[in-house]
Amino acid sequence: MAMYTNIERTDMVLIYGEARGNAEEARRIYMERFPQRLAPAAGTFIKNVQHLRDHGTFKPQTQDRGRVRTRRILDVEPPNSSHESLIRRARACLDNNGLHFEQFL
Repeated sequence: MAMYTNIERTDMVLIYGEARGNAEEARRIYMERFPQRLAPAAGTFIKNVQHLRDHGTFKPQTQDRGRVRTRRILDVEPPNSSHESLIRRARACLDNNGLHFEQFL
């Protein structure tokens, strides 16, 4: 998908209006007026106008994008002999690999 600057998007919207809502005509005018630019598809004019109508800006929407992330909190049990043994083994493994147990707390 091609990325357009705000100036290019604005030009597309203005030319679409000049073409009285005819996307094919807007594309023709755009290519004639800006031969050095990438020629957008006719549908791009419609999408830009609709996005501007819906959101009032060319900025991408950052809200309501996908699922809500929740933070997980682990239940920690009080240490016992099996936990202490596991901690000692994990600490030894990390130390052998140049890491420190405290980094992960």
